[in-house]
Amino acid sequence: MYRPGIFKYGPAGAFNFGSRPPGAEQNHGNQTMKIDGTPGLVKGTLTNVGRWDLGPSDDPDRGVALGTRLAPGEKIPAHKLRDWCWSLVTDGDLTLGERRLAVDDIVITEPNIEVPEAVAGPNGVQLLELCRTAASETRLFT
Repeated sequence: MYRPGIFKYGPAGAFNFGSRPPGAEQNHGNQTMKIDGTPGLVKGTLTNVGRWDLGPSDDPDRGVALGTRLAPGEKIPAHKLRDWCWSLVTDGDLTLGERRLAVDDIVITEPNIEVPEAVAGPNGVQLLELCRTAASETRLFT
């Protein structure tokens, strides 16, 4: 699907993984590594509704990660964003304008493009949204 300013890529999950770097051989057979107590690494959750600053909170150029949960039939009115935003449907589905988006669908929104109304499906929808800067966190309703 292509619409000027809004791109949809999906389904997600087509990733190429390389071999483990030298020194990580002891992790063979493990899919993740422990991060508790590791300086510079923080773990948490964005399930349902959450927000993480990806940089110092006073830096206007920091990225922002959002967990957005909409109840069945809940709407986000048509709007614009001031910067790039990447959104992944992680649960449920929604209709964006005339397009239905399901789990693993990704929408990339350019700055200052009219984003159509979004309506959550019958089971609601959970989105993971990555905003290039804090400016794209605020929806400008038209």
